[in-house]
Amino acid sequence: VKDHRTAIHALRQLHLMGTPATLLLVGDGPCLEATRAEATICRVEDHVRFLGQRDDVADLWQAADVALLSSLSEGISVALLEAMATSVPVVATDVGGNREIVASEVTGLLAPRGDAAGLAMQLQTLLQNNDLRLRYGSASRERVIERFNKHTMHQAYARMYEELTNAMATATACVR
Repeated sequence: VKDHRTAIHALRQLHLMGTPATLLLVGDGPCLEATRAEATICRVEDHVRFLGQRDDVADLWQAADVALLSSLSEGISVALLEAMATSVPVVATDVGGNREIVASEVTGLLAPRGDAAGLAMQLQTLLQNNDLRLRYGSASRERVIERFNKHTMHQAYARMYEELTNAMATATACVR
């Protein structure tokens, strides 16, 4: 679901476009070996770091220039929220909760699902423009603080439950 294959291909495209970068992948799982093999096939294995399980992800975000999320589908991505809370601008696929979290052209850039070339272009835009990267990073942090804090999220859940309860009551009344 995270579509690391597309992330690897985006890195390859980025290099072909003349913008060298290093991709850090945190975690492990059943796709790890296939992802390593894809990096080798794409000849970017020297530019991909497989970091395994880490307890210092906040430190890694602080060292990052851009967060990349190439998911095929997504709910509310904790990884995106963590990156944005650390003032890291985002390049992500325009799927599911990503479009709720990322304000396109404000906190980051979105590309279609599975579009390695599109992700590479968005990455290049941010990697080659330090002022834009800093502006999006600052806006990212503000957005997370404003919209994704516990208080705001609890209020949103309470409103949703109230709306559902009212809708159920109305539906029940109509059936009688």
